[in-house]
Amino acid sequence: MEKIQGFLKTKKKYEANLWNDQMGFFLITIIFLGVQILNSWKVLAVCTIIEICLLILCWRMERKKYGSVFCSFVHGEILGLIFLVDGWCFIGLMRKPNNYLIIGIVGTILIALCYFGCFWLVRKRIHDGWYENGKKKGSNGKEIAASVAIMTFMTLRLCRNQTGSKLESMGQNETYAIVVVLLFELAMFTSLWVDAGMMYYYFRKYERANKK
Repeated sequence: MEKIQGFLKTKKKYEANLWNDQMGFFLITIIFLGVQILNSWKVLAVCTIIEICLLILCWRMERKKYGSVFCSFVHGEILGLIFLVDGWCFIGLMRKPNNYLIIGIVGTILIALCYFGCFWLVRKRIHDGWYENGKKKGSNGKEIAASVAIMTFMTLRLCRNQTGSKLESMGQNETYAIVVVLLFELAMFTSLWVDAGMMYYYFRKYERANKK
């Protein structure tokens, strides 16, 4: 329990201070939700309803202890869901989507593995006292930016080799394939918010233990 307390002391790192305005966050995500109207208004309607329900839940939790941490986790999951659905929507817009379904399947599996890996890593770090010792401070912004840049370059390079010497020669399917890969990459990075979800879980677990 002492190591969990060390993890809980890093609360400030996970607070959603910039997202307390739920309507503002909703308007930002509408931009990404708008992509889904290209494929089906039903998909857009379902995702919008799910997001509204989650934001209402955030609004109710916001003033409770560790509520901002919970909101940070929920906001991350909303973005991850939107990026994942947007990626599949672009696959649905392709002229011959069957040739590119492997991108969607592999991408979805990788996203799931990222979430599982982050969950495993946080548990291991708590057990090793990583948070309590404060071995690392700050965010992973530089690592994320570098990873996105490398993966984007590799994707563009692959498409360029397959479609000729000029990127202008790419067809609709190849262009959409690049967009799908980028959206799935963004969805993978939302797994970083698993930390906040686990923090809220351990806080509730610790709180219940103290009440007994």
